[in-house]
Amino acid sequence: MPGKRDRRICLGVKQALHGPMSPTERILLSQRLIEILSRTDPVECEQELRKLRRELDMK
Repeated sequence: MPGKRDRRICLGVKQALHGPMSPTERILLSQRLIEILSRTDPVECEQELRKLRRELDMK
């Protein structure tokens, strides 16, 4: 389960999802976010969330 820090990262990812992208891109990113959040290792989850956030910031 994500902690407070993870929730802030998720909020950043969620805000990035509202940017200019196609509905298909949004669906794929949403699915990826769900996949990341379903991981049991909190360290791995946080690393993947940060990686996703960086990818979204680059777009």
